[in-house]
Amino acid sequence: MFLRITTFLFLILMLPSSADAVLRSLCEGYKIDSSEIIRFNVNEKKLICGDHNAESWNKIPRSQAKYFARNFLQERGYLDPEFKEEGENVIIVVGEKTRITDVSIKGAPPRTLRAWQKRGIRGAPLDPKSLDSLERWGVSGLKSKGFACPRVSALGDASSGGVELEVNPGPRLNIASLEQSPVEGLMDGALERFNAFHVGDPYDYRNIALTSRRISQSGILQSSYFLTECADDGVHLTQKSISGASRLVSAGLGGSTEEYLIGKASWKQGRLGKAGSSFEVAGRASYRRQRFLVKGMVYPFSFPTRWHFTPAFSTRREKESRYEYLANDLLIPAAVNWDTREIGWNLFFGPRLNYTRVFSGADKGWTHFLSGIAGLEIISHVYELNVADPKSGYTVRGLAEFNSDKAFSTISAQKFTLSGEALYNFAGFDSPLLILSIRGFAGTTLVDSGNAQFSKMPPWLFYYFGGSADLRGFGLKKLPDANRGALTALYSGVEARLANIFPLNLQPIAFADFGVMGQKSVSLNLPVYCSPGIGIRWPSLIGVLRFTAAKGLFLKNSTPPKQAPSRWHFIFSIGEEF
Repeated sequence: MFLRITTFLFLILMLPSSADAVLRSLCEGYKIDSSEIIRFNVNEKKLICGDHNAESWNKIPRSQAKYFARNFLQERGYLDPEFKEEGENVIIVVGEKTRITDVSIKGAPPRTLRAWQKRGIRGAPLDPKSLDSLERWGVSGLKSKGFACPRVSALGDASSGGVELEVNPGPRLNIASLEQSPVEGLMDGALERFNAFHVGDPYDYRNIALTSRRISQSGILQSSYFLTECADDGVHLTQKSISGASRLVSAGLGGSTEEYLIGKASWKQGRLGKAGSSFEVAGRASYRRQRFLVKGMVYPFSFPTRWHFTPAFSTRREKESRYEYLANDLLIPAAVNWDTREIGWNLFFGPRLNYTRVFSGADKGWTHFLSGIAGLEIISHVYELNVADPKSGYTVRGLAEFNSDKAFSTISAQKFTLSGEALYNFAGFDSPLLILSIRGFAGTTLVDSGNAQFSKMPPWLFYYFGGSADLRGFGLKKLPDANRGALTALYSGVEARLANIFPLNLQPIAFADFGVMGQKSVSLNLPVYCSPGIGIRWPSLIGVLRFTAAKGLFLKNSTPPKQAPSRWHFIFSIGEEF
């Protein structure tokens, strides 16, 4: 046994390590001396070794072959290769890869452009890819601060590994004019409602990019982009558009341990009429929740405006452990949206007719409500631009619903909710290192609990906590710890996420959720529900995967809870965000 082990260890020690140089054949007449495997593509090999299928390229002179090989290696960060001739062979001694040791910014950069905020560049190969990344970072940083036409160049020092970023930001400029190319079938100015900027605003390329994204996501056009021209009086923008098909079809699958398999699909017809109205049919289905929606975006006016109507019909079914109902809604609200320099606003108000059939959670049967609704949504441009991969910005939504038993409603009940989310990219790193998030919810329903119709009030007028949407240490919609839902609820959750550190960009999460509820209107009762936990997020190619483990706790509980808090509650989802 001792002899076998000794022999095995000896053989391992004899194997070449990854740090030892190994002589590998590239092609006839050329060998590579390198500690790493270097692969040239087909075209690169032809320029070094020749192409037997092309007579004029059958044999490459050695001087040319060395020239091409040196360029190809330098593109990979091997800046000082050597060439040794041994008989008929050329030995290409690759040497060590030169890596970036320091980045300095020269010229006249603004104070907001800090080299230490660019992550992942120190230690990276000193190659064109890294230099291009630095230049793009510098340009985008300047264009977001009003410097519309900056010049940025990165120069590397092969001997020291240092990189000098030469910055000429040019003047800060405002948007002086916007010229829109006509789009067949649309009135002039129809696209202005998507603008995240105004003529006269300081130039910010993020608002330009957001405008293009809004247009393509709305389905009114296939794409739209802006040409930028800098002049002494400001930035002159020219908007170019590609009409494309007027229909937008999408479908997707997701899932979670709460709803199991989730399917979504939508069909949207855009560019209806000169004003560019739209019509959409969408559906979402899981074991617990199903929804079918027909919605329009109607711009009835003969002149460009952001005022519009959003008529909609939806039918939805929710089946939870504490309630089950089927709700049908018909809405005809008026709406208007507008943008300031950094924020988008959306205001809507109008009537809603609702018929709900309750199967459990309240008295069984049908209820009806003729409601007046009003809502305001606020979303920062930074949040909206990166909504698929949130890292900064905020969004806030307020909603009020008014119902009266004297106006075709089963019971008088007024519901008010306020929710929001904010994200902060710690120290402004690019790419982010630590993302801090906070989200919150507050809601109350004003109703006379002594009313004879109170027992018929459908579950959607109450509040329930528990699950990935709020208190992650408790089962889905298991709270409050009472016989029915709450009339008042308050929630806050904080989360810290590490990003761009671990392989595959696996992102560890630590969080804490807090909630308190009340059985009366505008009133809160103990206990305080708490859910500290940890998790991991992975932005994979098929969607965002999240796994969390949280513990449900009762704080300041004066009476024994009817349900024991779970030791740990585990949630897995794909396609769901914080």
